[in-house]
Amino acid sequence: MKISEIAKILQVHKSTVYRWINEFQREGEKCLFHKERKGRKKKVNEREIKVEEIQGKTIWEAKAYIEEKFNVKISYVTAWRIARKRLKIPYIKPYKIDKKRPIDADNILRERLKGVIKKGVKVFFMDESGISHDPSRVRRLGLYVVRVDYPSVNINVLACIPLFDGKPCFMLTYSNVDSRVFANFLYLLRVRNSGNVVCRVDNAKFHESSYVFATASRLNITLLFLPPYSPDLNPIELVWKDLKRWVNTYYYSCYALELRMSSIIWFLRVIILGIGLISFTTCLGILRKV
Repeated sequence: MKISEIAKILQVHKSTVYRWINEFQREGEKCLFHKERKGRKKKVNEREIKVEEIQGKTIWEAKAYIEEKFNVKISYVTAWRIARKRLKIPYIKPYKIDKKRPIDADNILRERLKGVIKKGVKVFFMDESGISHDPSRVRRLGLYVVRVDYPSVNINVLACIPLFDGKPCFMLTYSNVDSRVFANFLYLLRVRNSGNVVCRVDNAKFHESSYVFATASRLNITLLFLPPYSPDLNPIELVWKDLKRWVNTYYYSCYALELRMSSIIWFLRVIILGIGLISFTTCLGILRKV
């Protein structure tokens, strides 16, 4: 076999193959064993650092920990490389949760869902959110000044996403969301969905009013509550996050409420009515074992 063919198979240069052959002719089988490389030895044995030791620390804190453990001095770049490249630890902002949130909130939600997920039952996750025009929430290059109207007017959105089966829906209003607005949304949910409907809501006070319970009972809609102080267990929060970013990023120059309203309606139609079910079932990992 020709040298060029060997190099092509091994995906190396021909000179590398020639060097291997010369080393084998000069040293024999010894050239196949590992050789210690020349140069300065490593200050830190990266294999002795475990993920659990520096998880939750900043890069500067991880740097100080490594220096104390091995009694050496390293740079910020070295600490970053060990954490990100070697240990594959993502460098992200922590997610804040309320101290009042139950420790086993995931299990509480899972157990509650097991009692309602049956054949023919449509389970929805519902929430409300206020959308306002705030261009200062989006980073832009250079000093950029945007003239806005004060006080700004919020557009309140009520929406729900189905767990498996059912038609999602949303409603927009300029007024504050109270028990009567929420009851009107329940009418909209019933019009779009027939059969047994279960609506998962948070622990807002107007969700627990007698007027809402009477309306839900009249419409044959069962209201189930999320564990307290657990908004992260409601997947529709991801829709609100994308919606607010989208409005403030691409519609920063749209001051007219009518134009802003039309853009929000377009976004909700695409996300909630279009791919809301897909994004929901893929992002909520806590429901995999239900």
